[in-house]
Amino acid sequence: MSLSNIATSIARTVASKAVGGLVGAGAAVGVVVPADLSESATVAVSGAVVVVAQVVYYVVARWAERRYPWLGQLLLWSSKQPVYQDARTVRAVEAGRPLS
Repeated sequence: MSLSNIATSIARTVASKAVGGLVGAGAAVGVVVPADLSESATVAVSGAVVVVAQVVYYVVARWAERRYPWLGQLLLWSSKQPVYQDARTVRAVEAGRPLS
């Protein structure tokens, strides 16, 4: 994977984690956990809300990007999508061997 692919994948990952985390943290503020549960259960429930929000944000952003490509830049901080290659192909190219 080239450096630009790495930078693109990092930007898109950070965007989905940051925005999804903020949305999830905001949603977790309103989470009411029964008083008989421990503080660690409250933290676990709040953490789960944050993780779910991050996943939902990324899935929605990817769906929207496929339908409206300009949304990739807005929602995921990059209009480019990283291109992943098979590790054997990368090693062969780096070693100067022809692909077969």
